[in-house]
Amino acid sequence: MGNWQWAAGTGADAQPYFRIFNPDSQVKKFDKAHTYIRRWVPEFGTPAYPKPMVDHSKDRDRAIAAYKKAIALAAG
Repeated sequence: MGNWQWAAGTGADAQPYFRIFNPDSQVKKFDKAHTYIRRWVPEFGTPAYPKPMVDHSKDRDRAIAAYKKAIALAAG
């Protein structure tokens, strides 16, 4: 069983570093009708909903590059 750190995607993780959480793809995969998200975020899909803060495809590449650099530094 996981705990809040596992659910939040923080802390030590047994998954490979290249698995980057993307909330947009999760919505498309698991909540296509937006039933869940609209229950908790009623402004979703309306002009009141804020624009994305990050470009996940670009920032995924940045995160992977940073992880690779950290792994290389740790390996010495």
